[in-house]
Amino acid sequence: MSSRTRNIVIIAFCVLVFAWIALIVYMLSRDSSSDGVATTADARNETTANSDYRDSGTDTSSDMNTETIQTVTVRSAPNHGPFTTMEAAVKYVQSQGDELMVNNPGTTWQPASTLHVLYAKPVGGLNAGSSFYFFFVDGYLVGQNMFTQSQTGQVVDGTTFTVTYNVYLPGDSQCCPKGGASTVNFHWDGTELVPSGSLQGATL
Repeated sequence: MSSRTRNIVIIAFCVLVFAWIALIVYMLSRDSSSDGVATTADARNETTANSDYRDSGTDTSSDMNTETIQTVTVRSAPNHGPFTTMEAAVKYVQSQGDELMVNNPGTTWQPASTLHVLYAKPVGGLNAGSSFYFFFVDGYLVGQNMFTQSQTGQVVDGTTFTVTYNVYLPGDSQCCPKGGASTVNFHWDGTELVPSGSLQGATL
C-alpha cells in the first residue's frame, strides 16, 4: 500500500469516528431536552394542583367562619317577672292584706293574653264590699285599681280589660251611689297601663 493510499484510509477512519461521536452527542442532548420539558410540565402541574388546594382551603375557611358567626349570634330568651302563672299571681294578691279573696280567676286571667287580670274582694276591714283589680304583664304587676262598687269586669282583647262601676256623688252613702254607671278601659300600650274613660266617683 502506498503512502498516499494509507493517508486516505486514516482520514476516512477519522471522519467516521467523528461522525459517530457527533451522533452520540446529538442523541444525548435530545434526551436531556426531553427530560427538561417533562420536568417543567410536571412542575407546572404541581403548581396548579397547589393553587387548587389553596383555593379549596380558602373556601373551607370561609364556610367555617360563616358557621361560627351564626353560632355566636343566637339570642337568649328575655327574663320574666315572678308572676308568670295565675297561681303565683293569686298568691301575691292574697298577701296584700284585708284578707283579699280572688274571685273566679279563670274568667279574667287569660293565658293567651298579654295583659292578665285578677279580680279580688276583701272579706273584712274598712274596704269590705269593694272590688280590686290587679293587672300583670310578663310576670310583673303593672297596675292596681279599687272600685267601691263595680258591676262587671271583662276581657276585651289580649291587651285591654274593661270595668263598669257605679259612680258615687259627693254625699252619697256607701250603700247607695247615685251617679249612675261608668265604664273605663285599661289598655297595655307596650310600655304602661293606660286607662281610657273616667275614674271619677269610682271610690267613695
